Amino acid sequence: MSVPIYYLIRDYLADQTVSLTSDGSRVTRRVKKGAPQGSIFGPNMWNMCMDPVRREVQERGGEIVAYADDLLLLVTGGSRTDTRTVFLDYTAYRDRWREGVWSVPALSVGSTGSVGHQ
Repeated sequence: MSVPIYYLIRDYLADQTVSLTSDGSRVTRRVKKGAPQGSIFGPNMWNMCMDPVRREVQERGGEIVAYADDLLLLVTGGSRTDTRTVFLDYTAYRDRWREGVWSVPALSVGSTGSVGHQ
C-alpha cells in the first residue's frame, strides 16, 4: 500500500499534546506549532523546511551555520555599507520565505534577532 508522504507528515504533526505535572497536578495543552521535540523525524522535518534557505544563502555567496534547529547567517562585505546591503537582502529573502512557511499551520519560524557591529 502506497501512502502519499503528505499524509504521513500531516498525521505526524496532528493532535500533539504537551503535559506538565507539578505538585500532583497535571495540565495538558494542545501543541499548535512545531515538530515534536525529541522525535526521530524532527531533524528530517527541519532539514526539509530549512534546505531552501540554506541553498539560497549559499547560491548568493553567503555563509550559513546550522546546529540542531538553529541557523546562524554570517554576512560580510567590503565596507560597512556593503555589509548592510547584503544583510538587508538576506533578511528580505528570509521574510519572504517566512511568509510562505507561516501559511503552514504546523510550522513555527521565528527570528531571535540580529547582531551588528558598529
